[in-house]
Amino acid sequence: MHDSLTDLRAWSETLCQEGENPEAPGQALITAFDSPPISEDRMEDEYWEQQRRTADLERIRSYYTLEERHGVRVAIGGHIRSDGLEGEIVDTSGQYLMVLVAGQDKPVRWHVTANKEYQRRDGSWIAVTKRLDPFGTADLSGDER
Repeated sequence: MHDSLTDLRAWSETLCQEGENPEAPGQALITAFDSPPISEDRMEDEYWEQQRRTADLERIRSYYTLEERHGVRVAIGGHIRSDGLEGEIVDTSGQYLMVLVAGQDKPVRWHVTANKEYQRRDGSWIAVTKRLDPFGTADLSGDER
């Protein structure tokens, strides 16, 4: 079991009290009142999944700086499109996003910036650029290597 069951219970209670998903503003969380009781093991699994997802999103936001560079906050529930396909961010996989493409039943792994557009809160779309590698080198033409 979790070393600090108190933290786990506090996290669960916070989810039930807040009522809004912090990763997808405007979308309600499913609370304990909406579903049958779950076991402590299941609560612990969900807690660690949320911790993993939160850490992945923090790393993605920190590394790619899309919010600072383009005004886009990468979040679960956000909408993204690439090469004519549009989908919803449903999870993370390390430095990648898991996207449920419209019309599909299984999420696919997408890179955060490669040929991507993100939907802003006002409904408009913005194409994002890749992050330049601060440790990379450039040849005389200015192209990245």
